[in-house]
Amino acid sequence: MLFLPILAAAVAIAFLSGRKAGRPAGERSVGPPLGVEGPETLAGFTASEAGVHLRLSPLYPAPFENDVQRRAVEARLGRTGELWRLEILVDDEAAAEFLSGELRVADGRGTALRPPSALSGESSVLDPLQALLSTRPAQPSAGRPLIRVLFGRRPGAESRLEAGGHAVQLSPTTLRTQDLPRPWVVIAERDAPPADGASSESAAGRVFAAMPVAKDADGARLDPRELELAELRALLERERRRRQERELEWHEFNKSLFALGVDGIVPAFPVADDYRPQEPADAPVDAFDEELARQRTARAVRLEELRLSLRALMKIEEVRGFDVLELGELGEDFVGPVVFRILDDRGRLAGSLSAARLHFEAARAARVVTFVFEDGSEARGGTRTPFETRRFPVPYVDPLPWLEALPELFSTADLVGPEDDGLWRVEDVRLELNRLLALDTSLGWYRLRTLGGVSGAELVEVQLEALDADGRIEKRLFADRMSIRREAPGIRLVLEEGAIVRGDEKTAFLQGRYEIYLARVDAEAWEKARLPGSAAARSGREPERETKPDDGEG
Repeated sequence: MLFLPILAAAVAIAFLSGRKAGRPAGERSVGPPLGVEGPETLAGFTASEAGVHLRLSPLYPAPFENDVQRRAVEARLGRTGELWRLEILVDDEAAAEFLSGELRVADGRGTALRPPSALSGESSVLDPLQALLSTRPAQPSAGRPLIRVLFGRRPGAESRLEAGGHAVQLSPTTLRTQDLPRPWVVIAERDAPPADGASSESAAGRVFAAMPVAKDADGARLDPRELELAELRALLERERRRRQERELEWHEFNKSLFALGVDGIVPAFPVADDYRPQEPADAPVDAFDEELARQRTARAVRLEELRLSLRALMKIEEVRGFDVLELGELGEDFVGPVVFRILDDRGRLAGSLSAARLHFEAARAARVVTFVFEDGSEARGGTRTPFETRRFPVPYVDPLPWLEALPELFSTADLVGPEDDGLWRVEDVRLELNRLLALDTSLGWYRLRTLGGVSGAELVEVQLEALDADGRIEKRLFADRMSIRREAPGIRLVLEEGAIVRGDEKTAFLQGRYEIYLARVDAEAWEKARLPGSAAARSGREPERETKPDDGEG
């Protein structure tokens, strides 16, 4: 039983010693003490409607913390009220549009809670606390709750959240403190050197980080010893709870020993006959927590499906250089952080590759799938080599199974694929382009073998053949998209998402892009020709065509 007095004395000595010796001159702890704990439950509100899940609770669980910060905000806004935390969780991005307008909580008496920015009005003074509470965050995304801070009076029983012309009814409920996000940390105040002609006690001679000095109800500064005493009391209460938990565990251990029939061999811990362990009461069910847990579980299940699908595709396509271990979390068109094992030609571990993000690129025309690792490092033989971007193309594969199994890891353009918009006669475009390419064949030329279509100013699903001066094929180029650009004095062909084939060897485009500069061509002739992206096409002018007499009857 001497443990608690000794612990309290040790903590008190440590705090006082740190206050005297370890704390810089002019710096004081302000605001609520870090160790103060609040009640186990709080009265709050929840709602679930149209894919939007809400939870409204006091900003700080501990009454002492709420009281200190409430007075700070009241002093800045010039009105009385309380600080509340609004947590917003949406099922999908479409539901987030509901929150595009200004938020407010209203009841039968009118508006109860609003953001501090709506109450402060215009001010020329930069207030750090106001900036901290009034910053408007981005829209929430599925599986990631968004927290907003509101200020005002406590809402009544018939309350509703209004935003963007819509309203969601709030239901009173009991919330567990341990399920709420952790409160903000306490920020220290430091005395700044006085300005010219100003005393050290003036407002210009102080620098506040984000919170004001803790004061009592009369506006006087709180004694630091009172803050330390409150923190010591909180630590004492925490130790009491831990002791009760240890006694309960020891009681259960002794019951297990008696059940095994070893009481004659192992001495049992004496327990009073009237001792009854305190069982925790069933906590109320929180719909917000249930929905958040459901979304996280669904994301974890989907992530495991992606990992298994990726390993299966790598096995089928005989990708033997590395193997996936972990995929981290799903993002927008990527997953990360990821960890892969690097294997040698015998399948033995040779190193590891880790990256913050991984996504894939698909080249349908070239039949290539590319692993794209970003912001990572490769470890081999005890040496770690960082990199910004590393690409691993997998040639001779059909991208469709990868697109179907891993849609979250490809961009929208890769999933949709290049399509013909139907505004051009594809065969006429191919013949006209080949005519222009064959105007000068003295040093070799390019020939458009196949063309899948035209989308805007780009040719899609193209196959180019590079020929030497004698007409022999040197290489073939496959690309999902190709654009024609004039760069004086010649023409530049830009191919994207493709590969180069020389004999039996296929090489993916470096960084997914390959450019061909035609310096000897007549750029004016290319501009006058009606090709996608040319000046004639942009002006809508039809090319000059040779007319022939009609062979029909007339």
